[in-house]
Amino acid sequence: MEDISGQWSTCAIELKQLRRSDMRFRTVVSKVRPIPPVISLLFSEAINHLRAVLDNTVWHLATEQMDSVSEKAARAINMPIYKDSQKFSEWARKTRTHAPELGKETKSTYQRVKALQPFTDTFRIPSISPTLSALIDVEAEKVHPLLLLQSYSNLDKHREIAIMVGRVKTTLGGLSFQEQDPSFREMIEGTTVAPDGNWGTPVSIDSQAAVMVERPAPWTAAVSPTTEIKRLRDWVREEALPFLVTGSNEVENALPVTIEIGNDGRTLSERITTPNRTSTQERMGTITLQRYVEAETQPPHYPIVVDEEFDD
Repeated sequence: MEDISGQWSTCAIELKQLRRSDMRFRTVVSKVRPIPPVISLLFSEAINHLRAVLDNTVWHLATEQMDSVSEKAARAINMPIYKDSQKFSEWARKTRTHAPELGKETKSTYQRVKALQPFTDTFRIPSISPTLSALIDVEAEKVHPLLLLQSYSNLDKHREIAIMVGRVKTTLGGLSFQEQDPSFREMIEGTTVAPDGNWGTPVSIDSQAAVMVERPAPWTAAVSPTTEIKRLRDWVREEALPFLVTGSNEVENALPVTIEIGNDGRTLSERITTPNRTSTQERMGTITLQRYVEAETQPPHYPIVVDEEFDD
């Protein structure tokens, strides 16, 4: 997902300059390259696997304490997600009828599941990093990971998979950092990317395009799909799974980021305890740096000029 997004960003937009009869000019987006649909599919797949692994873990913890699992008990066993404590209590009351190993307050599985709920757990995933938030003076949108997994998954299953959107940030030559607009803006044909200028006075424009996904309502932030998945994944493997299984997230070794699943003759336990694959982040580090260097060393590109009137 990160690799494909990076490939797209290197050729995401084309620009043109509109030149008025009074020799004022405006630089606008003339064409936007369609975002590869596979990014949405990969994001959707990652979300649903992360959501499912929590259900799988709760199923294992509950059923290993049961002599047999009835059909009604099977339907009752899952990882609940509630931001309201009263609704969680109602879920527990119904669940303990058929699966007391999960719904009964004295059971460890119940206690661990409750401790991870948004009304108890204080962990939140920000829409942007604290550093970027301070630089651009924008407050990050912070949401509990269970609520994000639930919302993305429900949207995917019942409405449509998350659709990626293109955003662009521009840096203008001759302006200080404080004078620049550091935000990523919507990118459609006709979008103005820089203040108007006078013909004959060059203005350098550096553009940076990015693939983003809009968080489901009631949230509004557009975030990097790669970063969103990474933060959700790390919470699941470093916080949620260790706590569900052991009652503590202070474990010596969390689950590895990637596990080899090919035909190498190892057992599941061996694959998990001795991973032999680097993470996507590690693999992409060199590629991303190379793309950045190539972009920075490109000669200036002069957009086409169209004689066309426009309003101030």
